Amino acid sequence: MQNEPNTRATYDSCEWTTAEMNTFVANHLQPALAASGLSARIMAPEVSFYSNFDNAWGFPLLNDPGMRAAVSIVATHGYGRTDNFSTPCNSCAQYNKQIWQTEDSNLDGRYNGSIDDGLTWSTDIYKALNAGRFSAWFYWWVMTLNNDNQGLINANPATDSFQVPKRLYVVGQFSRFIRPNSVLLLSTSSDSTLQVTAVRPASGAVTVVLANTGKTSHTVTVNLSGLSNPPASVTPYRTSASENQAQLSALGVFSGAFTITVPAKSVVTVVG
Repeated sequence: MQNEPNTRATYDSCEWTTAEMNTFVANHLQPALAASGLSARIMAPEVSFYSNFDNAWGFPLLNDPGMRAAVSIVATHGYGRTDNFSTPCNSCAQYNKQIWQTEDSNLDGRYNGSIDDGLTWSTDIYKALNAGRFSAWFYWWVMTLNNDNQGLINANPATDSFQVPKRLYVVGQFSRFIRPNSVLLLSTSSDSTLQVTAVRPASGAVTVVLANTGKTSHTVTVNLSGLSNPPASVTPYRTSASENQAQLSALGVFSGAFTITVPAKSVVTVVG
């Protein structure tokens, strides 16, 4: 209902308190939608950063019965660089509301297309999906014209050229294979530098994202015994400093498990 209600910007913006938001949504916006026969879902509050979300926004909004009945999706942005998306939204859990992260990018410095930058985003997504229990994660925008890191593509209108940073392919290791209606599965890793995200995808048996943020490769056995019907084989796709979602040879699944090597500073998505 309002983009970043906690931010006063030099461009068009509007600040709201939680009390003002509750009154407007419950007493005006939702009744107006219903009277018009519209079934649009209301998202709020979509604040600019996630830090202290429950105390500042989540509980003050959702404790109000009218607001709670009107809002379908709770939303935040991720521009606070100290934000920790591994912290769950307790107000969302208490009131059974999805939480979405709807904008995030690096607003600092000039263009950085490295795999190290890409891996900061695989960590961000990993934390949001696994520990934070977010249902959606969005990057800010597809293309920037400012030679910075706000976009997934860096375009230069003066030379009619563009650069594609590794973050585009790293984000794609998730978004290409984890589509709407996928279901997150419980996954664990014995090494903190190997981040594992597993889902039952909208189509297929399983998708596993393995992000190696460390300086050495990992050869690991991935156990799919929790699946009622594991696939006979899986196909890996890898992004590294020298690869962009490169499709690799299929791997056989034996007794519900497969073995794979994940090179240092790479992200491998295994699909079956």
